[in-house]
Amino acid sequence: MKVKALLLAAGKGTRLWPLTEVRAKAAVPYRGVPLVRTLARQLLAAGINDIAVNLHHLPDSVRAALDGVPATFSMEEELLGTSGALHALRSFLDGAWFWSINAKIAMAPMPPRAIHEEPPQVITAVLAPAPPGVPYTRVDVSGDPPRIVGFRGADTQDGSGLFFTGVQLVGPRVWEFLPEPGFSHFPSDVYPRLHAAGQPVGAWVVTDTWQEFSTLERYLRYHLQSGASPAWWGKGVRVSGSARVSESVLWDGVVVERLARIHQCILADGVRIPSGRTLDRVAVVPLDRAGHDPRGEVLDDNLVVAIPS
Repeated sequence: MKVKALLLAAGKGTRLWPLTEVRAKAAVPYRGVPLVRTLARQLLAAGINDIAVNLHHLPDSVRAALDGVPATFSMEEELLGTSGALHALRSFLDGAWFWSINAKIAMAPMPPRAIHEEPPQVITAVLAPAPPGVPYTRVDVSGDPPRIVGFRGADTQDGSGLFFTGVQLVGPRVWEFLPEPGFSHFPSDVYPRLHAAGQPVGAWVVTDTWQEFSTLERYLRYHLQSGASPAWWGKGVRVSGSARVSESVLWDGVVVERLARIHQCILADGVRIPSGRTLDRVAVVPLDRAGHDPRGEVLDDNLVVAIPS
């Protein structure tokens, strides 16, 4: 079957602040490559050549992250939500199956069978085992083929159950169940309409690598767990030979001057760390991007925010 894709990149990324004063959440780099760019490349490699991307917060950062990638952009003056975003793209999506993917994630490439098999349900959500210690909303699944039968609160953090990855395959009948144009989300506004009409939401459980970058702590932790480098450096980074940078993520254009000590930090585009400065487990953005926000500390020409342990 012909399959398209919608990468959801409009969110404000409030939990990833202050990094999202510099780039939209979907444009934040993981191991040196913006999240949305990696996802688009995976889709293209899987044979999905029709890709749409919705935009709202810092849209130019998402466009720059997708430079050279063929994509249809949908600018939202006001946020429309995961399902509300579809109306502006009806001419692009109507009549086709499409993947709806929240572009704040990194995931293993989808296997070929997922691209070409037409499921019986209007929507099939991709679920994964819930990681311990993380308060994701759990999803209850039953039946054969499996389907979603309910949700549980996020208070259970023992690693039991399944959670929604932000990835789902959506069929052309979805337009029958969408609310009127405006703000709406799939789980809260579309799934109940499907259930009321006797149309179950399918569940596809995967155990492949999946990571979600909504918080500073997760963003840094996933880099440290990747184990491939003591520090991830972007383009145009300059670090003095007498400086020491360990277990940190440096975006583009970062400058670390002599005798500075940087450990478990995230330094956003354009940050300059002056000589002799010592920083440990903080996110740093240029002050001219974040302003004098009371949630952080002004240090030199930067705003510094502690990364929770």
